[in-house]
Amino acid sequence: MPSGLPMLSAKNIKARKISFDEYRLISQDAFDHEDKRTSITPGDVLLTIVGAIGRTAIALDSHQKFTLQRSVAVLKPDAIASKYLSYLLESPEAQSFFEKNAKGTAQKGIYLKTLGGMKVPVAPVAEQARIAQALDGLLAQVDTLKARLDTLPALIKHFRESVLETATSGKLTENWRKNYGNREWKSIAVGELCRLKSGIAASIDLEHHEGSHKYFKVGEMNLKGNELYLHETGRYLSLDDFSEKALLPAGSIVFPKRGGAIATNKKRILKEESFVDLNVMGLIVPTGVEVLYVYRWLETIDLAKLNTGTAIPQINNSDIAPLIIPLPPSDEQYEIVRRVEQLFVFADQLEARLADARQRVDALTQSILAKAFRGELVPQDPNDEPASVLLERIAAQRAAEPKPKRGRKTAAH
Repeated sequence: MPSGLPMLSAKNIKARKISFDEYRLISQDAFDHEDKRTSITPGDVLLTIVGAIGRTAIALDSHQKFTLQRSVAVLKPDAIASKYLSYLLESPEAQSFFEKNAKGTAQKGIYLKTLGGMKVPVAPVAEQARIAQALDGLLAQVDTLKARLDTLPALIKHFRESVLETATSGKLTENWRKNYGNREWKSIAVGELCRLKSGIAASIDLEHHEGSHKYFKVGEMNLKGNELYLHETGRYLSLDDFSEKALLPAGSIVFPKRGGAIATNKKRILKEESFVDLNVMGLIVPTGVEVLYVYRWLETIDLAKLNTGTAIPQINNSDIAPLIIPLPPSDEQYEIVRRVEQLFVFADQLEARLADARQRVDALTQSILAKAFRGELVPQDPNDEPASVLLERIAAQRAAEPKPKRGRKTAAH
C-alpha cells in the first residue's frame, strides 16, 4: 500500500466540492512544509487559480487532513461568510475578472497579489446568509437538471446502437419485407463480398497542397465536414509519383488499421477516388451492393476487438475478411439505409436540443449568480447591520493586532 499524506491540486476542486478520488501522496516532512503555507482549516474557501481558473469549494470538518499545490488558493474569509464568498467567486463578474487578469502562455494563472486587489460586493452579514441559503436551493435544482441532462448522451448512443442492431438483423424492415415475399437474406464473409485494400506510404516531400488526387491520413477523419464522407484534406499526391493501382475508388469504406486510432472506431466513406495512408484499410464495395448498408453494418463492429497487435495495435486483412455480414436483397438494403438515416436524423435533432438545453442551463446558473450579487435575489432588511460598519470593525481589529517583528538583516560578506 502506498504511504504518505494527500496533496491535492486544481483537478480535485470540482462542482463546489473537494474530491479525494485521485491525489498525490507526500512524506510527512514535505507535508509539514506545505502545510505551513496553506494551513487549511474548516471554512476556508479554496479557489483554483491555474488552468481551469475560478472553481471553488469549502474546506469542511469532515475532510481528512490535506494540503494543496499552488494551483489552488486558500482564502480565509473575515467579513464574508464562506458560502457567500464561494458563490461570489463563481459569479459572472468574478469570472470576468479572472479571464481579464490571467497571465501565462501554455497555462494561464492568477497571481495572489492580483487576486488580493479584486473588489467584491459585501452584503450585511444577515443578508449574506439569506443569499447563500437561496443559492443553495436554486443551484441544487439547477444541478439536478444538469445531472438529468448528463444521462441523455448515453441514451441517445444506445438508441443509435439499437437502430443499427435492428437494421442489420432484419427487424427494422420485418413488416416491409412481408409485402415483398419475405425474400431470404444471405450471410457472406466480408472477404467474399468486398475487396480489402491497404493504403500507401508517402513521404512528406511527395505531398502537395493541391492536385487531382486527394490523400487521406487517419487524422483527416477528425476534420469538421468529414464525419461521414471523407472529402476535406490539405494533402494531394500525383500519379507521376504513385501508381493508379494504389487509388481507392469513390465509395470505399476506410478505417484505421494501425495504432491507437483503432480504438476510436472511426469509419468513413471516400467521396471520390483517392489515395489513403498505409495506416488505413479500405473495403471496396462491389457494384450492386448499397455502400451505406455495408457502412452501417460496419458501425456495429468494434474494431478494438479485432486488434491482433501486441506493442502496437494492428488490424490485418485476415482479421476483417472472415467477418460475416448479413446481406438482404438490394431493394431492402436501400430501404434499411433510408430508415436508418431517418432515425439518425431524429437522434441528431435530439443531440442538438440537448446541446441547446445545456447552454441554457449554464446560462441560468450565471444569471442566478449575477442576480444574487446585484442584490436582487433576496429581500433586503433595513434592520441588518450595514456592511460598512462590519468592514470598519474588521479594519479596527486588524489595526490593533501586533505587527510581526522583522528580523535584523545581517551584513553580506
